[in-house]
Amino acid sequence: MGRISFQTTDRDRFSDRLLERAFVTGMEGIPWHGDIVVGKDGLHVDKPTHESGHFHVPWKSASHGEILLPTTSLRESHDPYQLELEVARGTLFRLQTYLNERLEGADIGDVLYEKYSLAKRRLMEALTGRENPEQAYQAAQDSITLTLDVIDELCLTDARQLIEQRKKSNDQLATLLGARLDKLPENDSAMDEISGAVNSIVVPFNWRECSPDAGKYQFFDVDRTLGWVHQQDVKVIGGPIIQLDHNLPDWVYLWDNDFTTFQSYMKQYVAEVVTRYKGRVHAWISSAGLNFGGPMRFSEEQIVRLAVDVVEVIREIDTQTPVLITFDQPWGDYMATRQCDLAPIQFADALARAEIGINGIGIELKLGEHEQHSLPRDFLEISRLLNRWSMLQLPLVVSLQLPNESAAGENSLPGFHGIGLPPASDGNSIVEVESTTWSEQRIMQLMELIVAKPIVQAVLWNQLSDHDNPNHPQAGLLDANGNPKPVVNSMRSLRESHLG
Repeated sequence: MGRISFQTTDRDRFSDRLLERAFVTGMEGIPWHGDIVVGKDGLHVDKPTHESGHFHVPWKSASHGEILLPTTSLRESHDPYQLELEVARGTLFRLQTYLNERLEGADIGDVLYEKYSLAKRRLMEALTGRENPEQAYQAAQDSITLTLDVIDELCLTDARQLIEQRKKSNDQLATLLGARLDKLPENDSAMDEISGAVNSIVVPFNWRECSPDAGKYQFFDVDRTLGWVHQQDVKVIGGPIIQLDHNLPDWVYLWDNDFTTFQSYMKQYVAEVVTRYKGRVHAWISSAGLNFGGPMRFSEEQIVRLAVDVVEVIREIDTQTPVLITFDQPWGDYMATRQCDLAPIQFADALARAEIGINGIGIELKLGEHEQHSLPRDFLEISRLLNRWSMLQLPLVVSLQLPNESAAGENSLPGFHGIGLPPASDGNSIVEVESTTWSEQRIMQLMELIVAKPIVQAVLWNQLSDHDNPNHPQAGLLDANGNPKPVVNSMRSLRESHLG
């Protein structure tokens, strides 16, 4: 068991929230299961190895709200590290690494270079000014904020340049932009707006609703939804078919300790769905979020077996339609608080190598504060995540589920930090927008960052309405009254500007 210790000028940072969401990763970026405790002498992070590690901590920035920031790789030391200094050093180091890798050191422009230089000077002042802790603390904070500004502006600029380069061979990108449609809402005009903003629709199969009793099936709602979708000029993605969450029927809990019986019922249900809808969808999502587990008390090995079973059943009935499998919390944040053998990307790699007929991989970006969310990251961390998953050499589908404003000038989720907070006022900032439209603009920028990646074949919004999922409040495209939210405008703008 190894230990890294920290001190800070701001003791309020050692909050319950930090203890709940902070973690240490190794060189591969996979969280280690460990404990974090606060003592009179500082913060102590216990990890299962004596190897050096990166400490990832929720951090509040004036311009970016609360996001997760890593330190550089820290070795064990008898002396505690100064938390704000290490976070500032880690943030600047990531930017410097990106600058060295980026287009062979391409010029970043005078404005960004000035911010970058100031960030370095402020970090140096923090390192050399420890005799005045308050000033050193503020200097570190300034360095973090400046560095984050440069990171986001530079990543966005590079993404837009890559999009334009890709469009030189084709007028528009072939990337799909879609929305999940569990049921048809009553507001026809709202659906017309959404259908005009996307070029694909995801139609899930809710096991709980499709099979309320064991071995019996009803697909009225799915048939009605598919009937409407087929009238639109869009691609149809069917699934996920299996999710081990609130979509499970009540009766399956009878088999909580009987994996074989559960497995049999699940395969029967998958076969029923695929047989009924074969030829009516352009792609299948076999399962979603199995890596995160669920209420069933199955082992990790058994859950992997279920993921394989779903794909194999699909392939027995439908050998032609592409099959995807999606993963929740792709950074693996949850591994810090539970024992897991496989990180999300390792789970995906195992299935890809098994050659069972998977044609693509999906990752779900649910950025927020709930335990089922990943804490927000800056654009560089999101870009690196996509690059890491691209190493699986399979087409990538990215699902988004983000709290967003209900109307212009209305911050719909006051406690949310990150995507939804307005930026600092800076006339030279690319990401600077009016606070009333920040959430809409920020999400637009995030989608640009994602579609710029050639490996990404689709970007899907994973929640239609604010009241669809109590664990993801106000993350829908429609507000509680069924009216389109500003994020729909972002999707329409993205499609009209860059997609077919």
